[in-house]
Amino acid sequence: MKSPIQNFKSRLKSAQLAVFLLLAVACASKPQPDQLYQELGAQAGVARLADALIVEIKANPKVMIFFQDTQFDYFRDRLIEDICVRSGGPCIYQGLSMADAHSGMEIRESEFNYFVEDTQKAMRAIGLKTSTQNKLLALLARERNEVIRQ
Repeated sequence: MKSPIQNFKSRLKSAQLAVFLLLAVACASKPQPDQLYQELGAQAGVARLADALIVEIKANPKVMIFFQDTQFDYFRDRLIEDICVRSGGPCIYQGLSMADAHSGMEIRESEFNYFVEDTQKAMRAIGLKTSTQNKLLALLARERNEVIRQ
């Protein structure tokens, strides 16, 4: 027969194990802050996405009209930073706010949607999984009101 102290130690070990297992499950199921960034392929993947999106923009006259005066090297750098930050990566965005960047452009919802379509084409072109595409699109959708009719 176990002494009360041995009984207590046994129950304490069981309780500690249960807490450990619960924490392990909670940590495993909770997405990491940079999970999307990693799914995108980290810095190299975000850069590939930016490059693919620029190709789509330049090929789409409905979108390119808004980029006629764009310095694409600068735009690429800001796009990489923006996607990196939004997806949980370690970057610092150094550009204008979305509202300021689109101020005076009078972008309509349909034109915003053309850009979204180009983004989808770019994501497919670099082979991102549909679930990763959907996560990024959900983040970018938050910018909608900062872009349309500014």
